[in-house]
Amino acid sequence: MFLKEKPIRFGYKAWTLASSEGYVYQFDIYSGKSTGAKSSKNEDFGLGGGELTMFPVIRKCKRKKFLLHQPRLIDQYNAKMGGVDLCDNLMANYRIAIRGKKWWWPIFRNFIAVALVNAWKISRLSTSESKKYILDFRRKFALFLLHTSFQSGKLAKCKSATGRPSKCRVQKSLHAEPGHFIIKSEDNRRLRSKQCHNQTVYRCNICSVALHRDYREVFHV
Repeated sequence: MFLKEKPIRFGYKAWTLASSEGYVYQFDIYSGKSTGAKSSKNEDFGLGGGELTMFPVIRKCKRKKFLLHQPRLIDQYNAKMGGVDLCDNLMANYRIAIRGKKWWWPIFRNFIAVALVNAWKISRLSTSESKKYILDFRRKFALFLLHTSFQSGKLAKCKSATGRPSKCRVQKSLHAEPGHFIIKSEDNRRLRSKQCHNQTVYRCNICSVALHRDYREVFHV
């Protein structure tokens, strides 16, 4: 959605309930205007009648002082506000830089960042972790995940080849086998040639790789 008055104008909007220390209790992803039943027009809404104190206010028109009643709700709101901005600041300092093409990836990435901030807040309640910075906590958490992956054997092995692997990678042992010749596809389906990248209906009978007739010897050398 488009947020006109925000530094980042395009993105997802989430209603967030957080404490003044930046701990997130609940959030709701905004998905458009609600289509539910509307409340009655006669229903009373207001700031409440619990008065806290009186504040002097100077009216510009008459330059006179007046005492206005301030509801207790406003004072409590001013004392507890700023938690969402504090949480956003903690996430923005060390935001996850992994990008994805799916529409849900920014939301999922934000969930992980919120969970890390909440976990850091809880860890600081103990005496030994009370002065630990969030960067140190994130490093410790990343090392814990890597150590767990190594122990379980689920960590993928690093590949020496760079770039995206080919969809039709042919084993080297197949090149040495005799009897390679070009045949026509049964359904006359056009494929992309391995050598010249043009469309062709011919392929190798052993490698099953799309090839033109002129490139059969070049590919199998």
